[in-house]
Parts: sequence; C-alpha cells; structure tokens
Amino acid sequence: IRLLDPALADRMMDPDEIDRERSEAESEWPIRSDEDLDDLRRNTTRVIDLLKSEHVSDPDLKSLPTAGIDEVIFLCAVLRNNGWPVPLEYTERLDSSIRESAGDDTRRLLEDLNRSERELAGDSLPPGFSLRVFGDGAASSLDKQTSVIWPDEFDQYTRAMSSEYRGIGSRIILDEEGQVVLNPTHGSPARKAGARDGDVVLEI
Repeated sequence: IRLLDPALADRMMDPDEIDRERSEAESEWPIRSDEDLDDLRRNTTRVIDLLKSEHVSDPDLKSLPTAGIDEVIFLCAVLRNNGWPVPLEYTERLDSSIRESAGDDTRRLLEDLNRSERELAGDSLPPGFSLRVFGDGAASSLDKQTSVIWPDEFDQYTRAMSSEYRGIGSRIILDEEGQVVLNPTHGSPARKAGARDGDVVLEI
C-alpha cells in the first residue's frame, strides 16, 4: 500500500492524520512500461516456482497460489474501503474462476490474473499490482523468514546488507521499571563481551 498510495499508508498507520489527500503523496509504483510488466510477470512466476521447489517446508502446489490470491483479494478490499474504486467484479473473479484454476501451471495462472486485472480493474489499480501482491502473499504464507526482494528493492536491500555495522549488537529495551535491559544477538560484540539476555545496564 505504501508503494501504491503513501498518503493512505500514512493514514492507516496514524488514523488521526486524515486531512492528507491522496494526491499530496507521490506513488512509488515501479511498473512504468509494458516491458516492466513483462519482467514482473516473469519474476513472479520465478518466485512461485522457486518457493515450490526450494523452500524447506515443501509446500503443496495449491497452497502458494491460494495464499497469493487471498492476499490480492484482501488488499483490494482494503483499498476499496479507503475510497479506491476497485471493482467488486474483479475480486469475485479471483475468488471463483482464478482460484479454481490454481495449480501447478504458475505462468498460465499469472497470465489469467493479469488479464483479469486489465479487463475488470482497469485504471483502478496500477499495472502489475496483482502480480506483485500475489508474489508477496504466496511468500509470506510460508513463514516469517520468507519474503520477496523485488528488483526495485534490490539496491536498497544490498546496501543495507553490506553496510558496515556500527554498534554493540544488542536490542536495548526500557522495561516497566525504567531499567535498560539488553538482548544481545548471537555472535555480536556484546555477546562476545559476556552480555546475556536480560542483563540490566547500570552504568556507562
């Protein structure tokens, strides 16, 4: 939702901020051309096929597509409830014929999904919205550690992963009594120095 409508995402995080209009926040939706859309379709197909073949839980062929479809329906409902004119006919088709056709042919399923978006949702959703949401929903249904890093997020992801770490490597929590409590991560400088979960900082 933040990619699609940052102002709406802000309002959902802070309901008191209801005076911001959708037009005031610039959308960061990454699909700009037909070529981008083709790339997204190929990437989403690859994501689902890799999740089916490589994930440690060995998911069944129908669970991932079902989770992806559920996520698209859910986000369309959220958008509709917040004033976006997403046609009900689109989500009804997802919940019937598209869901029934979900199986082992990921490419065909995604082509049907994208065609349905174009035919029924039209300009109410940006191009490729359903493909991306489908991939995210399928991945997140497996476990908390599984997610998709899409190409437009890759540079930011690699910068975050490769940047030099500064700090002692511990979560720091202020407990109910006002004490500063440590929760050092495995292998961190704090852990190597002898800090353990629940240690209270008395002095620096």
